[in-house]
Amino acid sequence: AGVNVTKPLKTEMLPYLDDLTEEARRIGSVNTIINQEGRLIGASTDGIGLSHALETWGVSVSGSHVLILGAGGAARAACAMVFQAKAVSTVIAARNKQRAEETASVGNATTVSFEPQEIKDAIQAADLIINAVPTDLPLNPSWFTVNQAVYDTRYDTGDTILMHSARSQGAQVSNGLDMLLFQGAASFELWTDQEAPIEVMRAALEKGLGKR
Repeated sequence: AGVNVTKPLKTEMLPYLDDLTEEARRIGSVNTIINQEGRLIGASTDGIGLSHALETWGVSVSGSHVLILGAGGAARAACAMVFQAKAVSTVIAARNKQRAEETASVGNATTVSFEPQEIKDAIQAADLIINAVPTDLPLNPSWFTVNQAVYDTRYDTGDTILMHSARSQGAQVSNGLDMLLFQGAASFELWTDQEAPIEVMRAALEKGLGKR
């Protein structure tokens, strides 16, 4: 048995857990708590969820220049995942320099601020942009290009401003619904030791979000 947690609890839960999986310890963030006979074990399935979502979308991380927007728990998981998937380079963009550097450290990434020229240059150099900021980002649409893929981890708002801006320049865009699905499936398997019923979960997820 267990539970999923989300922002802002992905890092705040750490002191209350008895142990962490190797991945969760490395990135300093959890989204899954497993109850093992009364001991609470923290795990992160965000990276697995994002990896499977990008694979389903047909986007390859290997060989790509990746820009990650944000420096929270999901951004840390994304940074670790793209490093393991052999991205050519990874850049973390965040307003808080210390948090950006902490996130970058889990995946050998560099950092930039949201100062207009810095973020413009980072966007234009990226093949794949992953947004892990939970609020709208008013970025200039002209900074995006037709050859980019933009994955917004937000999943319950339809097209975000970021997605609309990137799509207007011909970029591929996707929201985070599949990431939510696949991270949930990975959590289910950690809790139950059984294969997750992906299509049943997808139908329930779409039905639930459709009621919002």
